Amino acid sequence: MRSNALARVVRSGAVVLLAACDSGSTKENQTESALGGGFGVGVTPDDHGAWIAIPGTGKVQVFNLQQRRISGSLNVGGDPRRLAFSAQGKIGAVTNTAGYLTFVK
Repeated sequence: MRSNALARVVRSGAVVLLAACDSGSTKENQTESALGGGFGVGVTPDDHGAWIAIPGTGKVQVFNLQQRRISGSLNVGGDPRRLAFSAQGKIGAVTNTAGYLTFVK
């Protein structure tokens, strides 16, 4: 089942959940603390999670969209930026300005 909430990363170091309203607009629903200003966000193909690249930390935070909270982090090193997933969602890829690409299973 797809959630009607959207996640947005803001520079202040928080993940803000936005709930869709009947009028088509959005309103802030819940804020979850994050490591720092996120750069890239990738939603998993099953819509259950979002990976958030945190530049300068070497980490990607994992946000559980069903539980609406940060559920963990991945140490990818360097300066992670963009995220992508295989069509089946079994492999995640993180680009890095340090000059390498990380694959996560």
